[in-house]
Amino acid sequence: MKIFITGATGYVGTRLVPELLKYNHDITCLLRKPESHAKNTILKQCKIIKGDITDRESLRHLLDNMEVVIHLGVSTPLTNKMDDYAIYRSINVLGTKNILEECLASKPKRILCFSSTAAIGMPPVKCIDEETHLQPINRYGQSKKEAEELIFSYVQKYQLPILTICFPHIYGPGDINDFFLIIKLLKKGILPQIGFKANLLPLVYISDAIDAILLALTKGREGEKYIIADDDPHDIRNIRKLVWYAFGLNRTYYPFIPKYLGIIGAYMIERFFAIIGSTPPVTVNNIKSIAAGRRISIEKAKRELDFAPKTNIEQGIQTSIDWYKKVKLL
Repeated sequence: MKIFITGATGYVGTRLVPELLKYNHDITCLLRKPESHAKNTILKQCKIIKGDITDRESLRHLLDNMEVVIHLGVSTPLTNKMDDYAIYRSINVLGTKNILEECLASKPKRILCFSSTAAIGMPPVKCIDEETHLQPINRYGQSKKEAEELIFSYVQKYQLPILTICFPHIYGPGDINDFFLIIKLLKKGILPQIGFKANLLPLVYISDAIDAILLALTKGREGEKYIIADDDPHDIRNIRKLVWYAFGLNRTYYPFIPKYLGIIGAYMIERFFAIIGSTPPVTVNNIKSIAAGRRISIEKAKRELDFAPKTNIEQGIQTSIDWYKKVKLL
């Protein structure tokens, strides 16, 4: 198939492109700065086009004759250090609109867009699924909510053949974001239990995320959203034990703080980092989210995409830590 990809140099994109090439797909990658990736041996097997999803003119006719469009381009708190909503909206919302407008003209057979559980936020439900009302609690989540609503409007109004895949945090070798921070804190023994409820962390291993995308290329229903995650969110108490075991640490004690004290502490941290103009390591919303004890249902993805996570948390943590050690991050 002729496949057009945005975000090919991101964490997911760099793992997806090699898998697509194994199936002899004809891949075209949109890059803002192709010269920065001139030595990338994988991208040398693809057609590279210079363009920017925020610049509609740079996208004109680039999607002509494409059978599939995979829109991975995104701004996250990692790339948007200032947490500037204007940047989130420019890339996540208006950038998505520009791609969909080009799809209207080029008429691909399938369009894959991607959302985040950050768009869902913290609704007052015990189990989240694709029908859960979106209640984001941060700027990034708000931008992904707007993007989801935009995608749905194009499905309803123009019948564009879009599937939306919604991920929680994707972890594994190469990930140096939130999960890496959690691993570091657990290794030091300073990540506390927040409140008395289970502190649940929804995750999906990188290879399972890629499997879901490959399944979505040929399966699933147009206009639908599919949440992709492990079978169950993971209790941080179990993750803590697995991390300690992987590092050979013989510990049994870990700190505990009441939820309200965690929120107060996070608020003070946020205020301090705002004063010095830096990104706080933890926020009030982080504390509220992790202590909420929310579960995620992937029954729809199992049923309609035949998705099944293959990497359990024990394997995922060990493989991740082995990689962190190899590249001397831990």
